[in-house]
Amino acid sequence: MAPSHPLHRESTHITPLVIVGVLLITGTWIAAVRDWFPLLDYVNLIFHEAGHWIWALGGEMLGSLGGSVTQVLVPLVCAVWLALDRHWIGSCLSVWWAGENLITVSRYIGDARALLLPLLGGDGAVHDWYFLLGLWGQRESDTIIAQWVWWCGIVVMCVAIVGIGWRGLLALRQRDRSVLG
Repeated sequence: MAPSHPLHRESTHITPLVIVGVLLITGTWIAAVRDWFPLLDYVNLIFHEAGHWIWALGGEMLGSLGGSVTQVLVPLVCAVWLALDRHWIGSCLSVWWAGENLITVSRYIGDARALLLPLLGGDGAVHDWYFLLGLWGQRESDTIIAQWVWWCGIVVMCVAIVGIGWRGLLALRQRDRSVLG
């Protein structure tokens, strides 16, 4: 078996720390701007819309809620799957993705009364959170609920970043031990 190239060996220890930097910058932008993030949101939209169809079997309320639930649930399922396979960085990235989805959902919740976000169905489409919060008698609380969901997203993203950083530091520590013998 040929020895691995030293640069490649080194990069496997540094990569998690680079990922942390990228996620911190991207996460800060997403949290601060609170706007559409095309890189992920087109993918998230597919899961959101599929969730409506999947959960619609449970009735109108579950069908409306199912879009947002599935949008957050898919990355969490990926995180568990990757963790079971001991792909810790991928698992943490999926957790970060779930946090990003919570921020997106918070934007949707906060739009329940304003109805400013464009919907896929056009003018005739029903805003999920306008319907849900109205059903639950909480429409006036849309921005408060949105703020709580936003903070949950921030916490989830931070937990993921800490997890990736921790893995990177463990890898560096292991490398130092092997060098010192």
